[in-house]
Amino acid sequence: MTGAEILLAISIYWEADWNDKFVCRVQIGHVHMVRLRQGKKSMHEVIFKRKQFSWTRNSRDDRGMLKAEFIPPQGERWEQSKAAARMVYRGQALNYMPDVELYHADYVYPWWMDDKKEVFGKCGKHIFIKRLR
Repeated sequence: MTGAEILLAISIYWEADWNDKFVCRVQIGHVHMVRLRQGKKSMHEVIFKRKQFSWTRNSRDDRGMLKAEFIPPQGERWEQSKAAARMVYRGQALNYMPDVELYHADYVYPWWMDDKKEVFGKCGKHIFIKRLR
């Protein structure tokens, strides 16, 4: 796996719900790729852009360093996340929700949701959002 694929796998691992099906992990990966195609220079820039993914805010201290209690990915969930990342990054996974660039958990209403966005679909506990053009 490339460095970008590993970063994507880590992000999928922490963003997906513990019980999410593989297809939901793939869809989370597709959102990352849509953002990458929107002009970001790298997967690192997509993932660590300020206020983008909750796991990046919750796992780092004020200096941006990983907190001591950060648990590295492991187990079956990690293997699924790596497989999803590899397939998505290499263009081998079907995207059921094309051009979707946002998602949030179904138990929150995010501050960024407004009338310029519409719900496109749901997978597991994630609601996928599309910007209206």
